[in-house]
Amino acid sequence: MALFVTSRCKLRVAIPSGTLERLQTMMEELRKRVLFSKNGQEAHISDLNRQLKKNKAGKQRLLNAITNGTIENDEFTSTRRHGGMR
Repeated sequence: MALFVTSRCKLRVAIPSGTLERLQTMMEELRKRVLFSKNGQEAHISDLNRQLKKNKAGKQRLLNAITNGTIENDEFTSTRRHGGMR
């Protein structure tokens, strides 16, 4: 058993052998999980940004086609442009 003494409250606690090593292993695993989670979130945000960029480009192409007269600005396109069916 190892002896752990805190400097603030003068508390002596007996720690079973191997506990510090297990704690260090657990902390390393936690760091890996946090890093993996952060990378996963960044990848998801990146994917969402790509989808947003693609949708904006499609919207712009549609509006350009309507402006140029390629597509007629009928009730359907007008309804879609203003937020969906009513």
